[in-house]
Amino acid sequence: MKTYLITLISLFFALNTWAQLQTVNMNTRDNSQDHSGKYYKDIDDNFDPFIGVWQGTHQNTTMIIDISKAVLGPSPSNNYAQDFLVIDIQLIEGMGTPMEMVICNTAAAYSHFDKLIRSITHATTYDGVTMSGFLDDNCHPGNSAGGIVVMNIQNPQASPLTATWEIEKKGIVAKTYPGEPDFVIPTSIVLTKQP
Repeated sequence: MKTYLITLISLFFALNTWAQLQTVNMNTRDNSQDHSGKYYKDIDDNFDPFIGVWQGTHQNTTMIIDISKAVLGPSPSNNYAQDFLVIDIQLIEGMGTPMEMVICNTAAAYSHFDKLIRSITHATTYDGVTMSGFLDDNCHPGNSAGGIVVMNIQNPQASPLTATWEIEKKGIVAKTYPGEPDFVIPTSIVLTKQP
């Protein structure tokens, strides 16, 4: 009964926090301003071109990425919320052959406040053409390589959509540490959005 009561009270406070957030177009976000009490929403639907399944081949490895939209909810330490893109990646060697083998599935469970998030990156876009975010290549057992991923849609009017995918080590992750792995996920590939 005590656990039930605590859960009920926590739910009330979480819903109360959400109710107090002011919805703001994420394209107007100004990082020099206080974000408290705001929900930065993808009002212009800039995320839509990226949402779905994309596929590309690098050497003998097929990369399939699944992009979906999620909401990063408020917490006591950052009293704001925002939309973001969640990316899961699967690498398949010899796809379509008898020797087909999944060599990596990046979907891993991360706890963020009260949500369970399955992703290796949280990315955003402000124009519906270029998406970027920090990527944690967790294809290495017990270790990972980090960097910045940028995905550019080549022609927004084309069908099917194609995009370039680039990963680069930047900032603090650009430093080489002893035992730091290279990327298993392709760092440069052209992807096609699947129907």
